[in-house]
Amino acid sequence: PFSYFNAVCSDPPLILLSVGQRQEGGHKDTRVNIEQRRDFVVHIAHSELLDPLNASAASLPPEESEQQRLRLALAEFPGARLPRLGDCRIAMACSRFRIDEVGNAPQSLIFGQVEQLYISDEVAGRDAKGRLKVDAAALDPLGRLGAGEYASFGEVLRRARPD
Repeated sequence: PFSYFNAVCSDPPLILLSVGQRQEGGHKDTRVNIEQRRDFVVHIAHSELLDPLNASAASLPPEESEQQRLRLALAEFPGARLPRLGDCRIAMACSRFRIDEVGNAPQSLIFGQVEQLYISDEVAGRDAKGRLKVDAAALDPLGRLGAGEYASFGEVLRRARPD
């Protein structure tokens, strides 16, 4: 459950994760795994997944899998080298683009190139111009505010975009 995740570029399609250090020092497993394995999947969780999402933040030994411990079902991710979590409505299969470090701790900035995108039919639609559109209310995404606090969508505000 990363607080710091965002899209940063469209060509190539890049996202950014910001990963801190372990409390006892050293890199977290996320950084180590991405550095060693190159491929990773980023999911956007919805409010029904709050409890397993929060539980996945537990500090586990590197050889223990949060996915297995929490019995999270995996699903095939066509076109990707890794599976995705079956219950997430959006998943991005990524490859490591680059890793930078900033700050005194330091903080790892992990740039991932999105290689494949999964969007569940239940949240996908088309706009008036026929372009793919994600229904934000149906997606029901969670946002981590910090520590054990999360936000879910309330009212979705819409405005026509100027030409």
